Amino acid sequence: MQAYADFMAAFSQRYRHLLGSTITDAEVGLGPQGELRYPSTPSDRRWSFPGIGEFQCYDRFMLASLQAAAQHVGQPHWGLGGPHDAGTYTQWPHQTGFFHPRGSWASEYGSFFLQWYSSLLTRHAERVLASASAALGRHGVQLHARLPVLHWWYNQAAHAVSTLPTPPPPALCVLARPQQQAAHAMAAAALGALSPLPACARRLPTLLRGRPEVAGRRP
Repeated sequence: MQAYADFMAAFSQRYRHLLGSTITDAEVGLGPQGELRYPSTPSDRRWSFPGIGEFQCYDRFMLASLQAAAQHVGQPHWGLGGPHDAGTYTQWPHQTGFFHPRGSWASEYGSFFLQWYSSLLTRHAERVLASASAALGRHGVQLHARLPVLHWWYNQAAHAVSTLPTPPPPALCVLARPQQQAAHAMAAAALGALSPLPACARRLPTLLRGRPEVAGRRP
């Protein structure tokens, strides 16, 4: 994260004379292909459409965060790893225990895990956009961020793809006037432009302060 902040600060310093005039907008990358999402459906041969993808929560930093969250709610055994029955990249929801219509996604554990998983993505957006706002927003540059518009398996009860989440193109483009105090993600504002909302969108808290301008399009 420090590397992101240092890069944007250096860019702002180098091109300060152009910011707000020649350089009026900046798109801030938040994940794969610039979108606010996990790399749940890799472009190599591990995944193929319409597979649900896989949770990305198994490096030591994610596991440490999950363990801390599980300890906080008094269920330390929930922090040992992601759902054991969530399937593989190419499976369909009904082929898994977690995303099956009667699966554990709707259990107390499932709700805990999905809330934790989505919250990390939102906090990542907060931190990156905070750095961008500090470096570029104060010079009158409008910040842009992308959200994937999620669709396949949406009519399935668990909204498996929306929950992971994974990427269909094209992305939704969010425009917000950067405010010095608005160090929060534009994600919730963009999600409000979608109807009906993907499952993961409904779980994301409202983070944007101020009055954003939102422009979006659907695939």
